[in-house]
Amino acid sequence: MEISLSIQKNWIEMFNIIGNTFNIKEIEETDFLFVDTLHTYNQVKQELTHVNKVKKFVAFHDVVLFGENGERGEEGIRRAIIEFLTANPNWKIILEKNNCCGLMVIERIKNES
Repeated sequence: MEISLSIQKNWIEMFNIIGNTFNIKEIEETDFLFVDTLHTYNQVKQELTHVNKVKKFVAFHDVVLFGENGERGEEGIRRAIIEFLTANPNWKIILEKNNCCGLMVIERIKNES
């Protein structure tokens, strides 16, 4: 696994983790998680185990290109995302772009007390 840290500029600090997420036990708390991974149902389902550390947004790349049919002939990523949203009603889709390869952004809904 490779972890690189970009230089902190203004208020943004960014980590790039390159590796097999099946081997990553935990990530640090973050506002935004960008998922561009092995485009299969099982891989994205594993990536979604880290969402408990995300405070605001998760973006998924290639939701059109690999939505139904994933890489290596496996099932695509869309079902993993929909299952996550169904099981976690405190998250909702706020953006879905179908052009190019596709992009979906989900947002954690704040509890209104």
